[in-house]
Amino acid sequence: MRKGRIILGFAGILGLTAAACNGLFLGGLGGSSTAPAAFLPTDVTLDISELPDSDTAGAKVINSAAAITGTVAYDRTLRASGAILHAFHRVARKSLALGAVVRDDFTSPDQTQVSGKFMADGQEVSYRADFAAFDFDGDGQADGSGSAGVEPVAMRMWVDRGNGFERFLAALVTVRPTTANLGVGEMVFKPGAARAASFQDLQVRMMWNRTDPAHKWNEAFVSGQIRQAYSMSTGHQRVDVRTMADGSIEKTVRSTSNFTASPAGFDTYSFWSHYRRGSGVVLMSGQSTGGTAQVSFDNICVSLTDFSLDTTGGCDNLDTSDNTFLDTPTGNETDFPTDFPATPTFTPTTTATTTTTVTPVSTQSSP
Repeated sequence: MRKGRIILGFAGILGLTAAACNGLFLGGLGGSSTAPAAFLPTDVTLDISELPDSDTAGAKVINSAAAITGTVAYDRTLRASGAILHAFHRVARKSLALGAVVRDDFTSPDQTQVSGKFMADGQEVSYRADFAAFDFDGDGQADGSGSAGVEPVAMRMWVDRGNGFERFLAALVTVRPTTANLGVGEMVFKPGAARAASFQDLQVRMMWNRTDPAHKWNEAFVSGQIRQAYSMSTGHQRVDVRTMADGSIEKTVRSTSNFTASPAGFDTYSFWSHYRRGSGVVLMSGQSTGGTAQVSFDNICVSLTDFSLDTTGGCDNLDTSDNTFLDTPTGNETDFPTDFPATPTFTPTTTATTTTTVTPVSTQSSP
């Protein structure tokens, strides 16, 4: 299959950054006339930069199996949630960017099978992608139009880093991305199949919806190691960003996880936080059991700077429609669809001769 080399220099990255901040689709706005319309966005991250992003627990205690309260509890729960959600967004961005390169290898918009190569973490990776309809949701009915250019778009993608093909990504996009919004979709992916630098046990199911400019959201189920110090048997994460009638932005970040490793000392953990952009305070609730540290607090308003209680009314009049704990995962949400075989459904008749270098945009695509 045909493939052109893509190298994003500093100026190119700045251009894509501007598109991302405006919530635009970042891939496939130009390119070959033989390619179908865009079927995957390359980035659906939402800006949660107000929350901490590190592998450290913050305000650690020496006591084993201790209930922690006050600023220590608020600090630690915010750090844990921020660490997980920031990491999830980075993983999703990189995986979407790799999935979106498929579009550059079409020689006809009517193709249902595409193959090629790309570079990831300094390693050449071969891929095969099939757009035939398949049972994505396990209800016994095939999903997808059978075409990359007609909604809904179903896609299965296998990759080979040198040891044979394995499953990387299965997606069902019900509303394709455009310059107006990033559409609606769901995908299940294993980042380590395509990227040597990713944690090899990590698996993610992600859903997104960008069709309502006043309410943008991401939701994900996670299993495995998500970043250096955090891993989980099951995890349920969600970010909602709402634009209010007065133009202000309110954000809700929620996490319910069963940790197998956490610097915060948490085991079973549920948390929600809600804040208005620029306010400097956050309204939140947290509950945890087991582990070496437990928290229990409800509807606490604290400073995002020092985690002290806010007494100025900074959390008054917030929209509380999203402020509930997420459901606990059942444990199989991150499994690949049964109708996604372990090996590719086809063998290409031609072989790619050149390779795409993919540089995911490192910015967030929402206010």
